[in-house]
This record gives sequence, structure tokens and C-alpha cells, in this order.
Amino acid sequence: MESLTYQTFCDKVYNLSPLSDSKFKGLIPVVLLVGTTGLFCETTVKTLESLEPEFSGKFNFYFIDADTQKELMEFVHITSLPALMIMDATKQTKWLLGKIESPDLLKKLLMAHLALDDEKPKEALIRA
Repeated sequence: MESLTYQTFCDKVYNLSPLSDSKFKGLIPVVLLVGTTGLFCETTVKTLESLEPEFSGKFNFYFIDADTQKELMEFVHITSLPALMIMDATKQTKWLLGKIESPDLLKKLLMAHLALDDEKPKEALIRA
């Protein structure tokens, strides 16, 4: 999972410039884990990394270190770590807060995101 700085976040995920019309930069959805390098967040990192091969080409996986990327923390407005954000250009951003140990739960959330259509986003996520 690639770690992002403010600049790489702007280049690869979301353009934070107020002068830009286009905000989301990716061609496929992004799974963004916001956390620290501590043990509590490490479990969630390992869970995500275990799913990366299965979802290759469907999601890009990134990590933001809350301790070193203060400017990005201002953008995401996180108060609890770890926090997982799933975002793309067409659907609402989804958040999951807290430690995620279950690959099955995370897999269901990712599958639900891929299955969402514009008319039933909440129903699909609730079934996850």
C-alpha cells in the first residue's frame, strides 16, 4: 500500500486546488486508510494489504500517516484513527472508523461499493 504525501494525494487522488473544476483524479475507486504507524493501525493495514491482490484493478489502495501529514489531516477532518475512506468520482464517499481485523467485513464493503448504483447506495452498504 502506497503512502501518500500532500503532493502525491493531490496528484493521484484528489485535486485540492480551489482553482480546479475536476476534483477526483483517479480512474478507479480509491481505498484510503488514514492512521499512524502504531500497532493499533497496523492490524488494519495488514487486513487491507491481504485484499489488495484480489481487488487489483478495481481499487487503488493508499495510506496517509496522520502523524506526518498534518495538511492532509485538515482536508479529511478525521478525529478517530484508523479511518478508512472509499471514494470515487461518481458515488458518495464512505467512511469506516476504527480498527478493522476482519478481511471478510472489508471485502463485503468493497464489493458493496462496486455494486452500488446511483439509486440504491444505502441499501447496498447496509447489506454489507
